[in-house]
Amino acid sequence: MIKTQLIGRIGNVRSFDTKTGKSLNCSVATNRKIAGKDQVTWTAVKLWGDRAAMFEPILESGQLVFVAGRAEPHLFEKNDGTAVAEIVLHADYIKILARAKDTKDVSPTVSEEEDETVE
Repeated sequence: MIKTQLIGRIGNVRSFDTKTGKSLNCSVATNRKIAGKDQVTWTAVKLWGDRAAMFEPILESGQLVFVAGRAEPHLFEKNDGTAVAEIVLHADYIKILARAKDTKDVSPTVSEEEDETVE
């Protein structure tokens, strides 16, 4: 099991009713600087059941959030037949750090020098 934590801004938010309960999918953008240029990485985040129902009316695009959970690979095929692989974070914990309406940009950016790599 891979446990992951991230801080970023919510992109799109979609909810679904499934046979086993509610599902909430959203994307979270994280920023970092590489060679002086901003790079944005989008991570797919999923919530299930009661947690999805609780966050459905609260989460909105632009909010700064802390998310922790289990990362799993997801493989699928696009409509054009292209194979795609992504990491999906199944959230165990979400904390809203700043509302979308906050005008001050408090989104953290990690520079290439600050990025720590564990070997």
